[in-house]
Amino acid sequence: MITNNYIYDNADRGIQLYPDAQGTTISNNVIDGNGEGIIFSGDSGLASSNNVAGRNVISNSRVRYNVESWWPSGNPIGTGNLASSNCLWNGTQGNVSDQIGFSASGNSVANPLFADRAAKDFSVPAGSACAAYVPTGGRHQSGEARAA
Repeated sequence: MITNNYIYDNADRGIQLYPDAQGTTISNNVIDGNGEGIIFSGDSGLASSNNVAGRNVISNSRVRYNVESWWPSGNPIGTGNLASSNCLWNGTQGNVSDQIGFSASGNSVANPLFADRAAKDFSVPAGSACAAYVPTGGRHQSGEARAA
């Protein structure tokens, strides 16, 4: 499980499921300002499968998408990966890439209205469409999370 974290300002991925993450649950995280948000991926004949990312705020990815996948040529493609019921906002190339090896459904596109993003205050007002998805505990931390 990857839950109740603030993952922000990484040059690359916020959370990368690589190369063989199986059955990982990702929920109630703020994933903001990374190169990419969440990426389902594999390598060396391995493929991450049956992972669920739900109820996260995934926003402001600076390089590519907020949710995406990567499978090298000739590598198996993961199955059963799901991005559902997330609050997505402002990915540089979009919120969700082509759904290869994952499916995306029930996600909302809404500005989370962070209290002070520049100061890393990722709290959101009760009226925000993203209010139900922010961490319920923990503290603000920067660092890429990887499940293998």
